[in-house]
Amino acid sequence: MDLLTELLDRSIEEVVEAASPESFDRPLIRHNADMWHNGLHELLHAVSAPAPGEQESRAREALVWMMTVRPGRVELFTRHGIPDTVMQALTPQPWPDTGRDYRGLVRPLPAAMSPSVVDEVLGDYDLHEASIERVEVERTRGALTAHVTASVARRFALLDPRARDASLSVELDDVTDLVFDQDDRHGLTLIAADGEVTVGIGKKGHGYARRATLRLEDHHWHLSAAGLAADVVRPHTVLLTQDTGPVTELTPDASRVAWVLRLTMREIRIARSPLRAASPGIRALANAVRGAGSDLRAIADLPPARRDAAFADLLQRWKRDRPALAGRITDNLEHLTPAPHLAPGEDRIDPARSRAILSAAEPRHLSWTVDATAPSEPRGPTLTVIEAGRDAADGSWRLMSHATTHPHRARITTTGYTVAGGRAITST
Repeated sequence: MDLLTELLDRSIEEVVEAASPESFDRPLIRHNADMWHNGLHELLHAVSAPAPGEQESRAREALVWMMTVRPGRVELFTRHGIPDTVMQALTPQPWPDTGRDYRGLVRPLPAAMSPSVVDEVLGDYDLHEASIERVEVERTRGALTAHVTASVARRFALLDPRARDASLSVELDDVTDLVFDQDDRHGLTLIAADGEVTVGIGKKGHGYARRATLRLEDHHWHLSAAGLAADVVRPHTVLLTQDTGPVTELTPDASRVAWVLRLTMREIRIARSPLRAASPGIRALANAVRGAGSDLRAIADLPPARRDAAFADLLQRWKRDRPALAGRITDNLEHLTPAPHLAPGEDRIDPARSRAILSAAEPRHLSWTVDATAPSEPRGPTLTVIEAGRDAADGSWRLMSHATTHPHRARITTTGYTVAGGRAITST
């Protein structure tokens, strides 16, 4: 129980720090909020157990379920100081993903970029004619990450000639260099060697990183050479649904607490959108729920008969002392009020004004995207930038985000990024 409630408090503290201009970290905000958006009902389920032994059992179930649904969270849990011995006891078996869709057809699974995986992709898709649709680079946990997404033509035949091209995403971790020019966006090259991967972007662009993950989106992958080979060896069990985790009926006030926290995490998750990630409202919401884990741990220690009153008191304290939460707490559980949609407001500005307001602005996020969702109505590219710098007027740190549609020229490099330890990342 202690681990579960401490994990909530530590996750919120990380969001508060990551939402500050000085140490802005969009992926960390998104991952922490996503974890607790999924896990808050399970936490309240544990807090509401009638006896300490059952509380511990439910807390363990909650931790295991949270890791099972998103296996990548094991690293996040470890980062929060959960001892290795505890992690080994908690770590579940991998999610039984058979790699088949609801029709029973095999589908591509994410794969670490290696020579064999690259050869498999090259055998089924023509990367020389790939069309770059997204390039993104940003700072997270003292390193740089990048995403490159392209539409790729198939080398294998389809019955439907109107089928859209497949989509290939390359997720680069610990980037050492990246260069991209929107005037050079046709063609993709993948090279995996010991200790480093290389992605050629167009004819002159590139990305170098310590490691990478490849993700294919192709509803016709089962017809590819790799798909036909996978069909032979993969189990034919179809995983239709995922276990939703431990479920129980909570008392009305416990449900209100769970939903207020869940709505808060959902609002914080707007960091998925780069233009909204710079909103000061994200940090305000994280500050508003600071200490929630400790509050719930204290309620768990009370006799069951006193917990309802304690949940009600917690709601009243939030309503009185936390303005960011007051607007979403109502007496009627069915009419819980979401917070006003967080808008960038004045912090979403044009580049010229950004340069005028901020001195020595540093890039935190750069992305170039083409909306390819409507092939019949193609839209031009958009360049999105998040910068941090000191306000020229009062010296305080601020975040600024701005987007430029149909830029005449867009060039992304890693020049100017500095990561942990003062290691500068520069382009060649």
